[in-house]
Amino acid sequence: MLKYAYLNSHYQSGLKNLLDVAVLDHSDLHAEYGEGSEYRKVDEIPFDFVRRRLSVVVSFRGKHILVCKGAVEEVFAASTRYELKGEVGNLDAKDSAGVAIKALHDVGVQVKILTGDNEIVTRKVCRDVGVDTVHLMLGSELEALDDASLAERVDATTVFAKLSPQQKSRVIEALHSRGRVVGFLGDGINDSAALKAADVGISVDSAVDIAKECADIILLDKDLMVLESGELELRKHAAVPPHDGDSGADEQSAV
Repeated sequence: MLKYAYLNSHYQSGLKNLLDVAVLDHSDLHAEYGEGSEYRKVDEIPFDFVRRRLSVVVSFRGKHILVCKGAVEEVFAASTRYELKGEVGNLDAKDSAGVAIKALHDVGVQVKILTGDNEIVTRKVCRDVGVDTVHLMLGSELEALDDASLAERVDATTVFAKLSPQQKSRVIEALHSRGRVVGFLGDGINDSAALKAADVGISVDSAVDIAKECADIILLDKDLMVLESGELELRKHAAVPPHDGDSGADEQSAV
């Protein structure tokens, strides 16, 4: 990623923003990718407020490479495939989250979002997957509550944003104090404490190592519908009756 960021920042002719400056501070890359290297600038498509992207075309050993940067939604809109660790795959709508959340709700699981993201990003993602953000609590508001006050509000609060790792754990403990059985899905370093605090910690095979080590279950299927299947299977073996739309299962957003 740094290689392509450097190629774009170095060969663009427009004004350098702070991110460009940070990338170009890696002066050790100049000999490999800058003037005097095997890379040559071919063309440039400047940023504009319609396209909202800036593209630089460079040549390398007879091949042309277009490196584009811009607003996330604009870049995704122009993309059809991804490359990760040498593997190329098709980008899809990754639309199982909304379907899975509805399915969990239908079997009596109350889904809550606990995230370190800011309020704006959180509301956008929740809206995309069909999660109501009317009852949203920020980490700063949570920090001002004692445990008893948090316990009084935790059931009615659907989304918790801008949380620290310890605050995620506090939410889980508050749910425990209300008699809830809590499952937590997370894949980052900041989820480790919450994965341990939950009755069932769930992670994915692409998660960071510490998250997988703290989890009780690691999902190998990239379809979140396995959560509903797992819940129903658990009830078969544990003889757990479905709740009336008010179970305390808690899910970390993986967006």
